[in-house]
Amino acid sequence: MEGKENIENTLKSANSKGDSFSFSRDYLMRLLLVLADAPTNLKIESFDKKTIQKIRDDWENLSKAFINMVETLVSIGLSDGFLTSYNATMPIVYFIYKGGKINSEGAKKEIRKFLSISMAKRLFGVASNDALRSTRAALQSYDCKKNPFVLSIFDSVTLTGNRTFKVEETDIDYWLDNYTIGPNTYIILSLLYPTLKLSQESFHQDHCHPHVSFDDKPISSLGLSEETVREWQYKRNLLPNLQFLEGRENESKNKTPLKDWIADGNTIKFLPSGVSLELKDFDVFFTERRKLIRGELIRIFNIKIITE
Repeated sequence: MEGKENIENTLKSANSKGDSFSFSRDYLMRLLLVLADAPTNLKIESFDKKTIQKIRDDWENLSKAFINMVETLVSIGLSDGFLTSYNATMPIVYFIYKGGKINSEGAKKEIRKFLSISMAKRLFGVASNDALRSTRAALQSYDCKKNPFVLSIFDSVTLTGNRTFKVEETDIDYWLDNYTIGPNTYIILSLLYPTLKLSQESFHQDHCHPHVSFDDKPISSLGLSEETVREWQYKRNLLPNLQFLEGRENESKNKTPLKDWIADGNTIKFLPSGVSLELKDFDVFFTERRKLIRGELIRIFNIKIITE
C-alpha cells in the first residue's frame, strides 16, 4: 500500500506544477524501470524482486530526480499542451538521478534542444523501448556528476529506422515547411527566443500577418489564384509567420495588419529588412523571414554547411 501511495502522491505533485502536466502511472512505472537499469518493457516480468527492492530502497532519490526534471520543464516554459512525447523526458531524469545538475542556463538550453529534436523528429514515438535503452546506455558511459547535460551525449545513438539526435539541414527545412502552429512550433520558437522568461509570463504563438487576414473574404480582394490562396492559408500557420508575443500584447495586436502594427512602433524578431509588410507581398516576407530563421537554427544546432 505504501508503494502505491508513493506513486500516486508523486504523480499528483508532478502534475500540479506550472500550468499542469499529465504524467501517467504507466509513465512513472516505466521511468522507474529506466532509472533502476532494468528492462524498459512495461511488463510484470520486468519488475523482478531485485528491481522492486532497488526501487523501494532508493525511492526518495528516484522521486526527487523526477520532480526536479518536472520543475525544470516548468522553468523553460513547458507544460502538458507543449509536450508531444512524455517519454522524451526520461533521459533527463536519468541524468539527474546519476548525479547530474541541470539548474544552469546552459543546461536548460541544451535540454530545450534535446526535447525539440526528440519531439520534432518523433524519436521516442516509434520503438520507444529502443530509444529509452539507447539513450540510457549513452548516459551510463557518461560521467553525469562531473559533466554537464549536453545534446552531444547522444551523438553516437542510432535508433530504429536509422534515426539520430543529429539535426541536418533537411530536418530544419522539414520543420519550417510542415509544422503548423502547435506543440512542435512552440518548442522550436523557444529555441529562437532564448531570453524570454517563458515560466514567468504567458507567451502566445502569434501570427505575424494575422490569421484572419487569410480568410476567404479578406484575401479575395487581392485577386490571387485559388491555388495561391490555399497555399497562403497553409503558410500562415508555419514557423516563418509565427512569433512569441506576451499574452496581453497578443490580444491587443489581434487583427491588426502587420504593416500597421510595425508602424505603431512594435517589432518582431527575424524581421527581414527592405521587405514590404503589405499582405499582398506575403510570399516575399515569408521567404525572407524563413531564411533568417533557418540560419539561426543552423547556428543553434551547429550544422556545418558544405559548399561545393
